[in-house]
Amino acid sequence: MKKAQLFILGLLFITLFSCNKSYFCGKCNTSWLNDSNLIYHRSEVVTHNGKCYKAFTQGGAAACEPGTIQGDIWKECK
Repeated sequence: MKKAQLFILGLLFITLFSCNKSYFCGKCNTSWLNDSNLIYHRSEVVTHNGKCYKAFTQGGAAACEPGTIQGDIWKECK
């Protein structure tokens, strides 16, 4: 029974912090730039169209607009 309670408590903890924008994304005050010479790296955080995104891998800026199919390197911060 104790293991089940710890498991549920762990899930609750993860759920609460996964929705916390500042915990996973930090300050989101850099705008995304469409620049073919720019490379975004893992963990970079940008704003685009009023939303905050965090890169989970590397990609060229011109080929990875956040919030689009081509922008699959970005995850929206919740």
